[in-house]
Amino acid sequence: MPRARRHSVSSINSVPQSTQTAPVVQRYTGNGVGYFSNPLRFWDAPESNRFNTSKRYLAVEIEVARTETQGDHVNTAVHKWSGSIVPDASIGSGFEINTSPAAGDAFVKQVKDICQALDTQGGKATNACGLHVHIDARDFTENDIAKLMTLYAKLEPALWAIVKRTRRNSRYCQQCGPRYKQALDLQTTPNLTHKINQAIYGTMRPGNRSAAKYDTARYAALNLHSWKFRGTVECRLFAGTVMAHRIVNWGVLWAEILDFVKAHTMAQIQALQAEVVLESLGLLKMIVKNPTIIRWIEARAKKCIAGYRDMVQPAAIEHTAEAN
Repeated sequence: MPRARRHSVSSINSVPQSTQTAPVVQRYTGNGVGYFSNPLRFWDAPESNRFNTSKRYLAVEIEVARTETQGDHVNTAVHKWSGSIVPDASIGSGFEINTSPAAGDAFVKQVKDICQALDTQGGKATNACGLHVHIDARDFTENDIAKLMTLYAKLEPALWAIVKRTRRNSRYCQQCGPRYKQALDLQTTPNLTHKINQAIYGTMRPGNRSAAKYDTARYAALNLHSWKFRGTVECRLFAGTVMAHRIVNWGVLWAEILDFVKAHTMAQIQALQAEVVLESLGLLKMIVKNPTIIRWIEARAKKCIAGYRDMVQPAAIEHTAEAN
């Protein structure tokens, strides 16, 4: 998703039709999946949204190690939604699907269509693969980013707890919560821009690094360089998957986190208690409004955490508060 000042947003209200022309494939992988790119297109939320009630655009990068069978199912599904399929050097001969930004249940429908095509061709994700979700944050100010950093530092133990252990040692999604908190607590400068730069780049004055798409700062688990570069917040934590419900739940979870940040003040977020993993998990459950995703978080925690106990519930704060 682009910065608003660089690109215009072309959005539509209906799901795509199957009569679109075939993609112009640049070259094919060994299993019939082709590399191609489409112009960026935004899909608006339908008038009625049953699962994803957030109006934030979401896009995902789905890393796929291989497909087991030949066919054009994946190409067709991705192209129908104006997405792209590109090489990814981090997974060898595999490929990466870049979905189009979509809001509400249009995001759900897009992911389900693409994952059904992957299932038809036997798409596989290995431990080398990751799932990256981009959440539209073009409406975020530096104050909002500071609130997000503060909340993320509290949530990071829970988020790490519900992903595969293989992600916890990946250089492509490095822990960053303590670093973000430390930067915001700096006493050497009152300048919020400097503090955010310190958190992202390790220096208060990063020069023109924010204009570099592939700056190494992007390897933070919560990639805020992406916000500087294109206006999205990127979470790189989740392990690679071709299962639609996991991709949808993770994306909607993050849309709800950003909506929560926007709706609350820094004082309210600072007051939230999450000193240990179980408190962090309880805080995550409190923020998420979708009951299906709450149950999914609990199931993930039971699977990923040895000795899991009932989650500690922090004191609730009103979801209706206005942000500063």
